[in-house]
Amino acid sequence: KMAAVVLQVVLLFVGLLTFASASADNATDCTSDQDCLANPVNFRCLNVTGGKPCVLDYGYNLTGVCKCAPQSCLASNYPPAMAGKKQYLVIGDSISDGYFGMLKANLSDLQLIHAPGNNGNTNWGSHCIDGWLGSDPQRWDVITFNFGLHDLAGDNEHVDVSSYQAKLNDIIHAILSKYKIGGTVLFATTTPVPTKPSEQCILLPPRLESDVEAYNTAALGVVGGYTCQLGVCDLFYEVDQKCGPGYSSCDIQPCGGPHFTQDGYKLLADKLASCVRKHLNKISLC
Repeated sequence: KMAAVVLQVVLLFVGLLTFASASADNATDCTSDQDCLANPVNFRCLNVTGGKPCVLDYGYNLTGVCKCAPQSCLASNYPPAMAGKKQYLVIGDSISDGYFGMLKANLSDLQLIHAPGNNGNTNWGSHCIDGWLGSDPQRWDVITFNFGLHDLAGDNEHVDVSSYQAKLNDIIHAILSKYKIGGTVLFATTTPVPTKPSEQCILLPPRLESDVEAYNTAALGVVGGYTCQLGVCDLFYEVDQKCGPGYSSCDIQPCGGPHFTQDGYKLLADKLASCVRKHLNKISLC
């Protein structure tokens, strides 16, 4: 009997390996997430053996070979809620990572937590949002979220503007369907990028200011469909006021990307904190 059981286990293991190998061999070649959206399992365009040449988001224009493949979401092992402090979840990319410490200092009477890792594009977000909300989505008094820079980038995370709208709508629906009544949910607009960066300041990966504007317009169109349920913190406007259209006059953006100097992150943290304070105690966003 034991030998028969062992044989069955071995055959099952071999079968699983064969299935996995066949799945990888049959995976769709891709250059970006846009090519993988229709596949609920192999939904990410990732650097794998035998794929199609692609520009890698995390490789700063490094060329990889990509196929549609699965990717596991990062676990959200959040610390316990602190007594007497309102709970604030920040969902965003490297921009929110950059200003998070200063935002936390500005809102010291709240307990701020950032969703795990870089929350990337809407494709990634729509698959991971349930986990990012944590084991108790009713915990949060405030949620701010942004997606955009990874969606519009010219790399393996790119999704077109209509797909961005659809995935953003999925994320918003997931948040609102699990979130407590009376909480504050705010979309932070995507921050600008230089229209004509100098040769020493090429954006890696490539991004266009016209796309930032188009994706923000698309996002606000989605947000506008949730009357009285969502607010907006317009960080694009704040940077545009400081730097001029297309960063025509800007001292808060370093070379090589859409990121900011410490003064730039302070500007964003101050403006976002003010926006959160403004909306926090409202019963309705109408």
